[in-house]
Amino acid sequence: MIGHEATDLWATTRDGALQALQHFIEHNLSGFGPLEDASTNDDWSLHHSLLSPYLNVGLLHAGDVVAAAVYAFNRGLAPIQSVEAFVRQIIGWREYINGMYWFLGEGYEQGNGLEANRKLIPLFTDSK
Repeated sequence: MIGHEATDLWATTRDGALQALQHFIEHNLSGFGPLEDASTNDDWSLHHSLLSPYLNVGLLHAGDVVAAAVYAFNRGLAPIQSVEAFVRQIIGWREYINGMYWFLGEGYEQGNGLEANRKLIPLFTDSK
């Protein structure tokens, strides 16, 4: 495609997604707890797992990800606070919200429980 360069940053196979999971477990899981929401000018991803795309398209399952984190903890490779924070993000947020989306069914995304009526600012609507 014009304007897009090939990159090896994102995997496109299950094997590649498993390698991305392993990279996160080995290099970033231990800092996830205290630094999960941090980023710097030098490192845009810092301790974020970058696994959501693989979970979203089915290359990884939440069970794979949680099992890998717990296994790392059991081997002494990551502290409990980091593993707990990461597992909470996966099953306590991501999987819960996904389950609610399917449970509530069609029309859920059109709900407006807070009766918001102002337009969103361009930051939320402009993909450029």
